[in-house]
Amino acid sequence: MTEPVYLLLADAARLLGTTPDALRKKVKRGHMQAVRDNAGRLLVLVDPSAEAGQMSSRPPVVQAGQVDALASQESILVQSLRDYLETLKAQLAETRQERERDRADHAADLERIETRLLAERVQLQDELQEARAEADHAKADQVRMARDVSVMFDELKALADRHTELHSDRARLQADVERLAAELEQARWPWWRRLIGR
Repeated sequence: MTEPVYLLLADAARLLGTTPDALRKKVKRGHMQAVRDNAGRLLVLVDPSAEAGQMSSRPPVVQAGQVDALASQESILVQSLRDYLETLKAQLAETRQERERDRADHAADLERIETRLLAERVQLQDELQEARAEADHAKADQVRMARDVSVMFDELKALADRHTELHSDRARLQADVERLAAELEQARWPWWRRLIGR
């Protein structure tokens, strides 16, 4: 039984007894499997034993030289696929290395951000403590000022009371002075005037 092989589009069309355009349409519709080689040429998977019923009524004549050519093409295709596989492996390794670098960079960025955030947190805590200390100091100043104002108010009230008392004492002393002056004036009168009372 013949194994399926990948052939160039023209060779596969000739082997299947059809045209390259018709075969290309079959590939596009998904009726045939195909790949592209490194040169971008379309290689169609052909199973001569399975496709025998789809060939034209006259079977293709495969000569010995064509068999050797097909074997050579198959060898070239296998080598191309191996090269392509190695290229994919190299790309995969490079992609993994890039991901590892990106992961390391990302971890370093996260560490820097965390360090900066911790520093900002410490700074904010220090500023908060300073603000609390200032608020406590301001509160103590307010309490002291309120106490001083209260003391000053009491002193002013005492001074006002003292002023009232002094004013009252002054009025009383003024009345005493006027009374004593009147008595002195009356004492200076002659006896006959004191007797008359004028």
